[in-house]
Amino acid sequence: MRNSSVKISDRSLAWTGVNVYITNVPEKVLDTEQIHDVYSLRWQIEIMFKIWKSIFNINTVKNVKIERFKCFLYGRLIALLLSSSIVFTSRDIIYEESSKEISEIKSFYQVHEFFTVFKTEIFKGEVAISTLMKKIINAIYRLGIKSRKKGYKTVHKILNYFQISNDDLANMVI
Repeated sequence: MRNSSVKISDRSLAWTGVNVYITNVPEKVLDTEQIHDVYSLRWQIEIMFKIWKSIFNINTVKNVKIERFKCFLYGRLIALLLSSSIVFTSRDIIYEESSKEISEIKSFYQVHEFFTVFKTEIFKGEVAISTLMKKIINAIYRLGIKSRKKGYKTVHKILNYFQISNDDLANMVI
């Protein structure tokens, strides 16, 4: 709901639909729409940093001895790796079964919510872990699906358009 006391000028409203991308990629390689698509993929990196900061508080460090800092950092990195594995495996399963894409932020929040349960279930064996993973995937499916925005291409559609596989993407990052 918009505050009625705030007046947005027509000029400001017109600028909300403008995107400016500066690149050295020749137009023969990528046209304007493709540049926009590639930038959309790049935005996924920003989302991951946001997740690291807002969910895992990787940017909040107390003034402690170096040994304690290393334990903190290693613990957070292990949590990030574990969460990433769960989220991205869930993403693939959900996309394969229902062709729906998940929101990384929503999904990481869901996985983070299960961390306290995960700490106890991890030592109970494969059946307990498998049951918990199913619960997490169901929670992501219920609460972590990306909302569809008319006219927006999804990450999968952009990657399919450029015919970039997950392996190719991983090699580009390295």
